[in-house]
Amino acid sequence: MLESAFVKTAHAHQETVKVSEPDDVDATLNNALAQHQLIAIRSADGSDMFFVGFINTLNADSVLLNLIDMTGQFGGYTLCRRSLIESVTTQSDYLQTMRGFIELNRQYELNVQPVLNDERLFDGTTDLFESILRQAATFNNLVHITTENPMLPAMTGYPGALTNGHFIFYNVDDDNQINHVGTMIELDQVVELSFGYMDAYLLEKRLKSTGNL
Repeated sequence: MLESAFVKTAHAHQETVKVSEPDDVDATLNNALAQHQLIAIRSADGSDMFFVGFINTLNADSVLLNLIDMTGQFGGYTLCRRSLIESVTTQSDYLQTMRGFIELNRQYELNVQPVLNDERLFDGTTDLFESILRQAATFNNLVHITTENPMLPAMTGYPGALTNGHFIFYNVDDDNQINHVGTMIELDQVVELSFGYMDAYLLEKRLKSTGNL
């Protein structure tokens, strides 16, 4: 439906505008926050992963995005360290399409799925990784984390209490079973933290309904 509606709108090919030099990245992030500009951030971890969204909160260490999924709807939050950023794209055919989808969703009043909250506020003067992980530990909220430790895969699960800069992460395996032993992780090694997205919501509800969480 969105694609059919979008192709009828006025649009033309857009050359990709991307920055990767640290000073350019910093300036672009600050401008994107001020202008509420849709951007794409590519990870420098070699995974070819990229995040598309609007900057919610920005500080010297990290950037927090309100994600936009492939249908132009709010898709949760991702917090990543600036050190993880390979490049920032401000213009491309994909971003143009997503902007079109976002506008169409607003017209159809479908921009946010009912169970998700796209209005959360965060304190950029704090360590966002620490504050979000502490909150997730308190409420047993599932999160997705990536660390800079090459021996640890990206994992979905819930964190234990944060103590002396470390926490135990209890990941959920492919069979939706929780690893109750967990993995000790150093806070400073976490480079990406995603939360408040639909898959996490559904998995959390499933685990709680079966008494596993």
